[in-house]
Amino acid sequence: MTERKKILIAENEELNLEFLELMLSKLGFAVERADEGTLLLKIIKREKIDLVLINTILPEVSGWEILKTIKNDAKLSGIPVILLSDMDNVKEKVEAYELGAEDFIAKPFNFSVLLSRIRSALRKRELFLQIALRQERLLLAEKVGLEINGRLKELINALDGACRNAVCDDKEKIFAALDEIKILQKSIDVAYEEGAKIKGQEIGLSVLERPEVENKMRKKCTA
Repeated sequence: MTERKKILIAENEELNLEFLELMLSKLGFAVERADEGTLLLKIIKREKIDLVLINTILPEVSGWEILKTIKNDAKLSGIPVILLSDMDNVKEKVEAYELGAEDFIAKPFNFSVLLSRIRSALRKRELFLQIALRQERLLLAEKVGLEINGRLKELINALDGACRNAVCDDKEKIFAALDEIKILQKSIDVAYEEGAKIKGQEIGLSVLERPEVENKMRKKCTA
């Protein structure tokens, strides 16, 4: 069974908060709610949250401060944050994106549009998690490959030494085994060279998660 995505909501209007909780719950999301910023920060630090939906204006700690706290925390920075605002302000939109917000939606909002933004943000986050897992597996494979290659070099040296003291028939067998190992090692070296070239052309996950990359395009659109 697919795990339900958990959305944490903090909204300054009780009716909106209840509406969002009801609708998102009916659509299969697990919903946590908070009526002020301090409580939201406590929840996000103790539970696994997939997306945060917050109003820019909240008691005690504003939505802006919450966004900054999340994006400045290495453990939380990957969680997408969608800001709800009582004002449709271009300057606020630009600031939100520069701080790392996934989206900025002015009220009154259309729920269908909000839902599409939520699903889009969750899909994007899932993609990033898959990329991170792929990178982790590749690093592990690289580590194992280096260990194997190191062991092959040790075996080559050992066989070279054994050849000097072996009788004629044994020498032929040892040389044959040695040639096979050298061919295998050469194949590994070539694979690593090709892998290094590909790795050098890849865009790292840390770069993809930097908001300023996408913000440059957004600024052009709002200029």
